[in-house]
Amino acid sequence: MNNKKNEKYRKIEVLSNKEKRGVFSLGKDFRIVRNIEHKLAQVYNEKDALKTLCESLYDTGKYRGIFSFLINKDNYFVNIYDKGFDKTTEKLLKNMIAKKESRCIMYPIEKRDLYVNAKPSDDCEILSESNKVGIISVPLEYQGVVKGVFSVLLRENLANDRKEQNHLIELADLISFKLNKINAERTLSLVRKEFENSEDLFSLFVDHIPAAVFIKDHSSRYVFMNYFFKKIIGHDEKELGKSPHELYSKEIADVLLENDRKALKEGFIECEEKVPDKNGSLRLYSSQKFVINRGDREPLIGGIAIDITDKNAYQLRLEYFVRLHQILRETTNEILRSELSEKTYAELLKRAVEIVPGAESGSLLIKKKDGRYHFIAAINYDTEILKDVSFSPDEIMHGKSHKPRIVNPNKVDDRLSKEAQQKLIKARRGKEIKSTLSVPSVIDNDIVAIFSLDNHEKLNAFDDMSVETAEILGQQMSVLLRRISLEKEVKKERTKLKYLATHDPVTNLPNRRFLEEKFTEYLTRAREKERKFSLMQLDINRFRHINEVFGHFAGDTLIKAFGNRLMDFLREDDILVRLEADEFVLLFSDAGYNVSRRIAQSISRVMSNPFQLKGQPVSISTSTGIAVFPENGKDFQTLLRNAAVAMYHAKRTGKDYSFYKHEQSLDVTERLSLEQDLLKAFEDRDQLDVFYQPIVEMGTGKIFRLEALCRWKHPKRGYISPEIFIPVAEVTGSIDKIGKYVQNRVCEDINNLGESGIQIPITINLSAKELQRDNIVEDIIEILMIHGIEGNKFSLEITETDLLKNLEGNLNKLSRLKKHGIEIYIDDFGTGYSSLSYLQQLPVDYLKIDRTFVKNIDKENADNTIIRMIIGLAKNLGLKTVAEGVETLKQKETLIELGSNYAQGFLFCKPLPLDKLHFLKDGYVT
Repeated sequence: MNNKKNEKYRKIEVLSNKEKRGVFSLGKDFRIVRNIEHKLAQVYNEKDALKTLCESLYDTGKYRGIFSFLINKDNYFVNIYDKGFDKTTEKLLKNMIAKKESRCIMYPIEKRDLYVNAKPSDDCEILSESNKVGIISVPLEYQGVVKGVFSVLLRENLANDRKEQNHLIELADLISFKLNKINAERTLSLVRKEFENSEDLFSLFVDHIPAAVFIKDHSSRYVFMNYFFKKIIGHDEKELGKSPHELYSKEIADVLLENDRKALKEGFIECEEKVPDKNGSLRLYSSQKFVINRGDREPLIGGIAIDITDKNAYQLRLEYFVRLHQILRETTNEILRSELSEKTYAELLKRAVEIVPGAESGSLLIKKKDGRYHFIAAINYDTEILKDVSFSPDEIMHGKSHKPRIVNPNKVDDRLSKEAQQKLIKARRGKEIKSTLSVPSVIDNDIVAIFSLDNHEKLNAFDDMSVETAEILGQQMSVLLRRISLEKEVKKERTKLKYLATHDPVTNLPNRRFLEEKFTEYLTRAREKERKFSLMQLDINRFRHINEVFGHFAGDTLIKAFGNRLMDFLREDDILVRLEADEFVLLFSDAGYNVSRRIAQSISRVMSNPFQLKGQPVSISTSTGIAVFPENGKDFQTLLRNAAVAMYHAKRTGKDYSFYKHEQSLDVTERLSLEQDLLKAFEDRDQLDVFYQPIVEMGTGKIFRLEALCRWKHPKRGYISPEIFIPVAEVTGSIDKIGKYVQNRVCEDINNLGESGIQIPITINLSAKELQRDNIVEDIIEILMIHGIEGNKFSLEITETDLLKNLEGNLNKLSRLKKHGIEIYIDDFGTGYSSLSYLQQLPVDYLKIDRTFVKNIDKENADNTIIRMIIGLAKNLGLKTVAEGVETLKQKETLIELGSNYAQGFLFCKPLPLDKLHFLKDGYVT
């Protein structure tokens, strides 16, 4: 078996020639030992040797404190040295050593064994209760006699670490070796001095040196051997006068003779020599050989040899495991480069059988998603048969241990079904398994893989070296599987992130980034074939209102359904993307104006069919803008921008779709012109005027209020709608001037009407810019006071969107206005971003139903759900409703049926100057 192990080591030597990388923690410990060994080589007394050990270990940063001492022949503790202790602890330590009672000191001396303690106790007074420190004390001994002790204080979890304990034991062997070498050299020096005076005294001293001391003649025949040489190596006086070839094998004798010749030639040499002990086992000695000159006579060869077998074995063991780590790392990297497969699993198992001493065959089991362990690879067995066998966690031969175990495979097999046992026997091809080393790979406390390494010759084929090697193998397998698992997760996450980067999460449709990437292909293809293509941008009219009334979840449902309907219009090379919110973009290949027109008309027709939201049919309309390549743009940004311009043009003009035209982009120039003309209008006050439109009671036609509407009579363009010039005024800052003009004019008209005996309150619109002013409340109250108008004659209309932009601040302003009797209307209710739950917090009196909800209620199969919900909500909150934009009797009758309180619109009266409202005296619209 030893020959097989040696063969394994030679394999590792060969394999390790590939190594190019650093090593793991075992290699780090090896470097620490080599560093200390290098420093000790320059030390020549015991005190400095202990100091070097303590300081070198402390410098690693691994230990909280270190102390050591030696025991002299009178049993006194001498050469006491410590590192890392404060003055208080150092004093306590010296008292503890002086008393010779503490177990952490005396146990290693008395028991010649390791002392470990990880908890505060009376056994060791320097252990601190608060710092969670443990202690390991190691005896320093040679030839069965304890010569001293060294101890380390470290984290309590490391104190019980078996690898750490072994590391310190090996360091103790190293320092013991050095101390005895120092002692032997000192003794030999004394002997040399005494030799000049007395041969008997020389023999006395040399016999007490704990090392092999010998003298040879110039022909390498032994002429003197000390007691240690005779006792350990097994020679006696009969061997004197014999040469190495008469005592040892030719291989050993040749080496000894060659070293003797070098000593005679050079005067002094240091070398390592292998010599069998009295039991026949080869021991390794560190030898110093030197010439003893005798005047005219032939010189002698003197020598002293110290047994370094154990130390050398430790170094070889370290080097073995370092190489093992490198081999496994190289194997892991090779597997990662080629990806994990049955082939790479088989290669990993093959390497395991090669490097674990005692392994001749083996198999590898992997835990799969079904929770069972399946054979994935086998060496010297029938893999195909094994693939039909699997184990539950309770059936696996390893059990639940996370460490390698030597198990009896026959005993384990008894737990399996007869069918499984027969398959295993068949797969083994008649080979009996005498011993199995089971090696787990663990991730997150779960055994994810098991190497089953078998020997067919001996029951005790696997020794401690096998188990240690297997443990490293299992750990490396765990690292490999963990890394592969993480790389799969990263790859999956990258794929997901790439998908999310180019797709909309709500509809799973491509997004703008995807469109930009694909647009280049469209552009190239269109140019090569000299073909047109069109880009359509469309959105859902009043989507924000639907989103708020039915909720965001229903809004998302509508967006998904809308996208699904658009998918039906796609051909093979067409693309649909969700741009943002309710905006979508369609890219149609080989589509000019005629094809695009037919598609846009079909989209409008299909989208007019009601969608189902929360079990209710909801009708929508769309606005579509179309830009055609190359007439409307030759790059992505231009086409997309022009399609958006066309879409907003369609929305403004009330059309379902619109092709882009150059004049649509002239809005910017026109806007600048309007800004300049509006500033001039304040100089010529005749350009600004206020019209009034009655608000009437439903059913009776009685005039309830008048709404004041500002009009701008442009000297060249005629009357310009507030929808056009109010946004311009907000941008230029003129909105405050317009607001104050209207407020003063309305107050004057209220007084004029009062003088005529007409008492009708008037409402005015308050813009977003005006509402944002901190002093808006004070300005309005001041105007009312100047004109002597009571608050109940004056009302304010504020859009829902503007009102909720700063809910807390606006709530305060409205409350202050309410204290003066001013009533508040929410204009265009339901078209903003609001959550209806905020409504009950606002001090409002009326909800104005937007005209977009009213215009379709007189059509067949009209969906009046939204209006019904608004009216019902108002009633529940004690508010009144005003329907805007009533133009037909059918609309009026439907609104009365639905329960609206008031209405205004062209059916009753269009906005007119005050002097044109002749029916005001009657109080009814005629």
